[in-house]
Amino acid sequence: NGVEVYLQKQDTLTGAFVSLDTVAFDNNTFKFEGEVIDPSISFIEIQGTNGKFPFVLENGKISMKINKDTIQKSAVEGTISNDHLTAYGKEAEKIQNKIKEFQDANIQKWQNAVTANDTITRDALIAENVLHCYEIYDSEFEKFEKEEIFKFITAMQSLGLTDPENIG
Repeated sequence: NGVEVYLQKQDTLTGAFVSLDTVAFDNNTFKFEGEVIDPSISFIEIQGTNGKFPFVLENGKISMKINKDTIQKSAVEGTISNDHLTAYGKEAEKIQNKIKEFQDANIQKWQNAVTANDTITRDALIAENVLHCYEIYDSEFEKFEKEEIFKFITAMQSLGLTDPENIG
């Protein structure tokens, strides 16, 4: 209780985060209220934590489950755009985990090659890692319902969020 929650957006010119509103946790909940003129990618930051949590700020009831220990693992739902953003984020996390598994399994080979200045092994590991990444992207995105990706991209386009000039 009493811990502040900051609603922020990122300035498109400077990249700096700008606070739009601040509220405090009360009984492990917080609530921002108001009307949104133009939907936008926005961020939640919790006082005393590292990082920010992205979501689509738009009209509607948006619910968040904040993970104070790892804010990037928080969840958002309640509007179509945020539901699709969450689904997309979960799929991206799976992909990142598979890539990390491969890298972790090969870290000793990499360190040995760097120490021995073995550029052949090092270059082979780089090539194998790139190929592995492409294979993961292809297989995982095929598993992820193409309809969901289409819905997410369509929602972002309808909000004008696929044009970098409109983000923020």
